[in-house]
Amino acid sequence: MSTLFVCHVPADDLVATRIYNTLAPAEIDCWVDHLHGSGDADELEDQIRSVIRGALGGIFVLSTHSINDSECITQLQALDKANKRLYVLIWENITADQMPEWLNAYPWIDLTQNLDGGLLEFLYLLKGKPEPAPSPTETKMKLYNVSGSFPYWHLDLPLIGRDDDLDAVRDSLSEGHRGTLIQGFSGIGKTRLAAEIASTIKFRDGVVWYTFTPNSTLYDLAALIVDHLNLDLDPRTNEADLWSLLRKYQMLLVLDGAESCPNPSAFAEALNRLHLNRGTQLLITSRHIWQELHDVKVHEMQIPSMGASAEILKRMARAQAPRHTLDDYEADIIKAAHQRPRLMWYAVKWANFFPLNYVIELLGTLKGADAKDAYEELINKTLNSARRHDDWTDVESALRKLSIFRSGFTFEAARTLLGDPHPLLLLKTWGMVSFDGERYEIDPLLLLSVEADLSIQQTHYRFYRALAVERALKQDYSGMMAELDNLDAAFNYAMENDDLIGAFEIAQSCSPFMGSWARFEQRRSWLERIAACLADNVRDPLYPEVQIALGIAYQERPGTDRRTNLQKSVSCFERALRAYSAQKAPMKYAMIQNNLGITYRILSETDHPAENLQLAIHAFNQAMRHYGPRSTPITFAVVQNNLGAAYIDLSRVKDRANNLWLAVAAFRRALAPLKPTEHAMQYAQVNHNLGTAYGELSEVSDKKDNLERAIKCYARAMQIFTPQNAPMDYARTSHNLGLAYRGYADLERPDAHYHSAIKAFQQALRFWSPKTAPGNFASAQMLLGQTYLDIAEIEYQPSYLERSISAFQQSLNFYSIRNQPSEYVKGMVLVGIAYRRLGKRNEARNCWQKAEKYFRQIGMNDVAEQLRKWLDGDDSDLTPPRR
Repeated sequence: MSTLFVCHVPADDLVATRIYNTLAPAEIDCWVDHLHGSGDADELEDQIRSVIRGALGGIFVLSTHSINDSECITQLQALDKANKRLYVLIWENITADQMPEWLNAYPWIDLTQNLDGGLLEFLYLLKGKPEPAPSPTETKMKLYNVSGSFPYWHLDLPLIGRDDDLDAVRDSLSEGHRGTLIQGFSGIGKTRLAAEIASTIKFRDGVVWYTFTPNSTLYDLAALIVDHLNLDLDPRTNEADLWSLLRKYQMLLVLDGAESCPNPSAFAEALNRLHLNRGTQLLITSRHIWQELHDVKVHEMQIPSMGASAEILKRMARAQAPRHTLDDYEADIIKAAHQRPRLMWYAVKWANFFPLNYVIELLGTLKGADAKDAYEELINKTLNSARRHDDWTDVESALRKLSIFRSGFTFEAARTLLGDPHPLLLLKTWGMVSFDGERYEIDPLLLLSVEADLSIQQTHYRFYRALAVERALKQDYSGMMAELDNLDAAFNYAMENDDLIGAFEIAQSCSPFMGSWARFEQRRSWLERIAACLADNVRDPLYPEVQIALGIAYQERPGTDRRTNLQKSVSCFERALRAYSAQKAPMKYAMIQNNLGITYRILSETDHPAENLQLAIHAFNQAMRHYGPRSTPITFAVVQNNLGAAYIDLSRVKDRANNLWLAVAAFRRALAPLKPTEHAMQYAQVNHNLGTAYGELSEVSDKKDNLERAIKCYARAMQIFTPQNAPMDYARTSHNLGLAYRGYADLERPDAHYHSAIKAFQQALRFWSPKTAPGNFASAQMLLGQTYLDIAEIEYQPSYLERSISAFQQSLNFYSIRNQPSEYVKGMVLVGIAYRRLGKRNEARNCWQKAEKYFRQIGMNDVAEQLRKWLDGDDSDLTPPRR
């Protein structure tokens, strides 16, 4: 048996699979027990012994789990005893003192920093090809020349989600600065990043690691350096000479926790004597910036991403094995810990002693004796450092004012509240505020100890009310999603102070961007609260305005009880019409009729389609009696657009061709007064709908011409709809563009048009998810799967069929035999075809059997018989049955 035996523990199954998937395409045979073994434990053990006897060699996956695993060590010894060639792949960071001595006897590759790069290097080693450039990563056992209190325990877990930070600090060290300062909030991993640098970059004269304490002195640091370099100097008398002397040594000097330095000026004065771009390099970790140091590049670390935080927590739990498993609580723990690795470490430790709900409570408050150490390390240490400064009283006042913000703030917002923005500089320098180039954010942990200055609430409210109104007038909503929490706070302030006009102004101004970002429930909740306050005061001029807005909100996303919410929408508009009649307020009357038509059109999707669509068209025509292309061009275009959409819907019920042409005529009338530069969003919306009308007309007549018109219309719309300003509209337009390309593939150049369709569907799926748009997500996945299936007939690639199956399965997570049986069985038939074309007969049969059963139940025996032929082996023609 010409194979390599992969020796690993179950905890490393994923990396063992990656090893196999890398080597197999290069025709290197591997045997991995969880991929190739079978039977019970005894049978599997017999198979392993047999494989080892016949193997050419072995691969040992070295990790914190396998390093002392008796079974793995036994397998390694068996391979070694049989004189098999052995390779070691280091998968997890292992401290130098834990590295086994036998490691040096075998070739090894480090996978901890770059799994793909390391596997490629291993492949080169096996195939005898020229070795690539030396890997920038080295194993932790290279820490052979370290002085000071190096935190080896930080290397117990791999560095996760910090590739960009690692590259940035490495680049800074190579650029010739006097030093590099890693700054960031408490507990986010600054020391871990510095430890990675110290353990992965070679310095000829090693590493000096110095951790600051409140009692640190410059003499202590100088003595440590002198001892490390074996210099013939007395640091008490020759300390001044030491720093210039360091230019002769290629050494890394790490100053960890510099916020605790009791005398930054003295240390900075000495360190400023280091020669630039030669000799010793300086790396500092600190919550605040040392202003006294010259030519030090600052790298600001942010909290890890949610994905990285989840992986960090899993690795911590795997290493510490707490008494209470974290399953089902991971997301809550990460959120309560503000994605801070240090707080997650505390959480795993607490899980040994407390129920997880109490652990989450501790994380959220950091109060009480159980959280004392975490509070001191992560909060009080920062506050005590800041309190040493003379400006603290004034800055504390500013911090209390800024604490009124939610999810960060802009410079202009801070300036409005503070007047003088100077405290921002100090807060940023002291590590209490982060800045990403656009927005500031106070360390969320500090908010647990800093009491917000509520006297500033009115100023906060006025700023965000004015901001909402200004952006609505300009139709510029860039950056507004980031302000949604602040806008919500402003809205709540208005409601608490009975300022219903102000609250309504915020709600109306925010409506467009909240709709674009699918925040329908929040806007509806705002309006319901205002309406409840006005319920007993129908004569208030605000009452009908709120009813109109609430009626629109019930349209936007009717919710789980679709029919009830749409009926509520109709009731809202009817109440508004009691205040605005055609005689007294013709323009308001027309506007309400237009919205009433929209509700009837949506209602037609579930109730009496023809009847409700006729009511919608009647309402739109009532509105058109008061609008004209010259007198009210924009509103005229909006209502014509709605009228066209109603005709498209009606064409799907009756008189298809005639109603589609009526829709085209309405959309063309809508476009007449619109200019793409002045009325961008309306222009894009009408073009999208006109494209839909042409697309459906292509099914009736002039297929090629109408599809070309549809594609041009969608292209014009997508010049305006972008992922930044209208992600949901962008997704909808991209999806329909994909439909048009699929249709065009029946006429000419199917390969090119199928690829265009795939790209379009994938763009839509960037913004449609099972949570935000489940129906659209399922539909787009179904079409994506069909398109991959179609192109696989032209350009046969197994990967196309595999992607097709994946897309169908995504859609089948939403469709079921109960909620949408026709789409469900369609998906089962198609995924079966994909499996059959891959040669997976059993999987295909399972799909077709379910579909056949359904078709027999509903009496479609002709379709069931076609599926029966496929099940009986007559599947030479895998054309999907027509239903």
